[in-house]
Amino acid sequence: GTATGWATPVLTSQALSTLAREMIDLLSGPLAERFRECASETCPLVFVDSSRPGARRWCSMERCGNRHKVRALRARRTL
Repeated sequence: GTATGWATPVLTSQALSTLAREMIDLLSGPLAERFRECASETCPLVFVDSSRPGARRWCSMERCGNRHKVRALRARRTL
């Protein structure tokens, strides 16, 4: 068999360096044009739109998209 051991403790500077490197790759890579801000007025999230047409509006359909659609439905019903 193979032996496994504990990983050495990771320093904060190492974690931040890795995070910075990943962000540079993401912001300068092929998905750089696909960054979107969630269309919800109360959501601060930013996401990468990986949909084929690139027309996604919400960070999550289950969260912000559903809330928006429920509000719109209720507004139509009250008229």
